[in-house]
Amino acid sequence: MRVGLIGCGNVGVGAHLPALAAAEGVAVVAAADPTPERLAIAGSEGGLAADRLHPAWRDLLARPDVDAVVIATPQRCRTEIALAAAAAGKHLLLEKPLALAPAAAQAIVDAAAAAGVTVATNHNYRFLPVYQAIAAVLEDGEIGSPELAVLNFMGVEDRPGAGAYAPRWRHQAAEAGGGVLMDMLHAVYLANWFLGADPVAVSAFVDRRRDDGGDVEDWALVRLAYPSGQALLNMAWGVGPGGVEITATRGRAVLVNEGFGTHPFVPPREIVVVGPAGGRTIVPEPPRVFGFAGVVED
Repeated sequence: MRVGLIGCGNVGVGAHLPALAAAEGVAVVAAADPTPERLAIAGSEGGLAADRLHPAWRDLLARPDVDAVVIATPQRCRTEIALAAAAAGKHLLLEKPLALAPAAAQAIVDAAAAAGVTVATNHNYRFLPVYQAIAAVLEDGEIGSPELAVLNFMGVEDRPGAGAYAPRWRHQAAEAGGGVLMDMLHAVYLANWFLGADPVAVSAFVDRRRDDGGDVEDWALVRLAYPSGQALLNMAWGVGPGGVEITATRGRAVLVNEGFGTHPFVPPREIVVVGPAGGRTIVPEPPRVFGFAGVVED
């Protein structure tokens, strides 16, 4: 599959590009970004000639040698690009979230279906061994049916965007649609996975604690109600604790990270499982490459 990368920021170049390069049967054949410095870095890191580097993303979509695109731009830009990519017959992988609003996200899904192309969001935490191990415990019924999942991501690193573009775009609602809740949206789909359903109700407390010129939340405490359980998702840019605690009808499972920090910014240490047959400890397999590139690759 021949892939074009649209958006050459830190995630695009630092995570998607090496992950794509390591993937069997995939070749990155073009890149697009309006920032000359970032486009040059993508060309250098990806081994792309000058005629494969495009300041305008529409020029990349016009290439007949591109089968699929990875859209790693800020949220504000994704809908327009994704709709045009689908119309051009390109398969799509988009960074999360799909768009700034649910209606726009649905429009992308509908456009892909109408064009007969595949669209996916980068829900990469589902492919990490540590969360797969937790899901396997629940799916096997070892501790019964899950009733409560507590996911703590209170130590999310507030990593800036590329300096040549706009390092603080994640702190602007018009660009990102939200703050740490958008940054750690992974917790939502993990909760859905662990509880085995979509939520039927949601409530939350969000706050902006820092006087940093942004207009998004940096603290989010979210409660999701499911047909047969609850999830509490706690997340913040900061240095608070991380981990996962599952309460089930016949036992519990607890993920402990190094230094009680927030994964994947620190590695997982162990999953403690206690059920009717007693307790056991699972040592999660590491991703092939630790860090965000490894997260995307796995």
